[in-house]
Amino acid sequence: MRKHLLTIALSLTLGICSLQGQKALSLEDCLRMAVDNSLIIAQGDLGIRNAEISLDLAKQARNPNLNGNSSVYWNFGRTIDPTSNEFITERFFSNNYGLSTGMNLFNGFRVKKTIEKSEIDLQASQADNRQAELNIALQTALNYLNVLFTKENLTIARQQRTVNETQLTRVNKSIAAGALPESERLNLESQLAQSDQAIVVAENSYELALFQLKQNMRMNPDEEIDIIVPESIDLQTDPDLLTFQELLSQAEKNRYDLKAASLRNESAHLDVDIAKSGYYPSLRLIGNLGTNFSNQARDIVGVQNITIQNELVINGVPVTVESEQQVPILEDASYTSQLNNFLSYGFGLGLNIPIYNNGLVKGQVQRAELGIINQQLSRDQIYESFALSMQQALADARAAKRRLSASEKALQAQKAVFDNLTKRYELGASNSFEWETQRSQVEQAEVNRLIDRYDYLFKVKVLDFYLGKSLNL
Repeated sequence: MRKHLLTIALSLTLGICSLQGQKALSLEDCLRMAVDNSLIIAQGDLGIRNAEISLDLAKQARNPNLNGNSSVYWNFGRTIDPTSNEFITERFFSNNYGLSTGMNLFNGFRVKKTIEKSEIDLQASQADNRQAELNIALQTALNYLNVLFTKENLTIARQQRTVNETQLTRVNKSIAAGALPESERLNLESQLAQSDQAIVVAENSYELALFQLKQNMRMNPDEEIDIIVPESIDLQTDPDLLTFQELLSQAEKNRYDLKAASLRNESAHLDVDIAKSGYYPSLRLIGNLGTNFSNQARDIVGVQNITIQNELVINGVPVTVESEQQVPILEDASYTSQLNNFLSYGFGLGLNIPIYNNGLVKGQVQRAELGIINQQLSRDQIYESFALSMQQALADARAAKRRLSASEKALQAQKAVFDNLTKRYELGASNSFEWETQRSQVEQAEVNRLIDRYDYLFKVKVLDFYLGKSLNL
């Protein structure tokens, strides 16, 4: 017995030392950590960023584009000199530069509808991420309540063991005084052993609940934490005063997954408009700027007079006739001068009129119309599942409230019987077996009341979540 008490004292000492290094977390702390560390939320943020990029690209489509190009050639054999457009048979080097631009003036309102669709898709992504945050918060709150439940259950188990120890001490004194037989000790020792077993089970449940809470917050399982137990848990919602239609109507306003489904339905309708834009002609403003260089290009830097002799035969007599002629003086054209001299530019309008495209536009419109039906079915499925969840949540909360009321009455009744039996036992009118049996029933009633109390808390917090109330204790 002394060894057993020494072990308990050592365990309590180590427990106190470890608590000094524990991190005490409130429900708000747990909710914040769960959301901040969630991979689902991180993926949702990426989805929002992707939707923002799509919206920006859709808006940029209204602006003109500008592209540059350049090429370098080494030409051999007969080819056209790009600076003179003459055929030459010499090997030469050429280089060109160009700029081109274009802007849509009309394309069947495709750009306008694409911008509207991108804005709606962004709102849908934001709604998805908000719903994910709420779902994580709800699961974290339920895990937090589960830790509170297991912690309180462990406290009850330890209190019950203390009662057993106190009763065993009292019985030992009575046996030593000769007031009770030795057999009375056996029942209490057996009950004490069962209490030790109940403590081990309760400790394991508490550690498991803490582990699940850490998992939800993506914490290191080895990190020591403790949760702050609220002085009281305020329940603002009474399921008996709440009708199904009230719950459904209020919850629908706070369900971001329903909002996201409705937004995607709007986006699907815009897909049809975008597809139908292919039936319309498109008008585009285009422009270009270009220049060339060739190592065969020459610049005229002046003229010179040269004498040309022509041999003629006049009346059978050879005659030499001389004449003067001006010829240009040429030199290699510089790189920069060629780029300036050969500069060309222009602009115009491009009109595209769809006549027949192998049924492509028609098929795109049909697929977009099927997308509307599919999105509507998806929303109907979400709403139907949502309505069933509301109905089940309300029924569960009402049933949990009735179970809690019944367990509280049962506990009061068991305590009344136990108090009466204790008085009889102290007067010697009852034995320890009857006393222990009744006390076990009281302990079980306390555990049942605890289970029903937290089950009711779980169910009411789910209702609060659906009603859009803050998750606090």
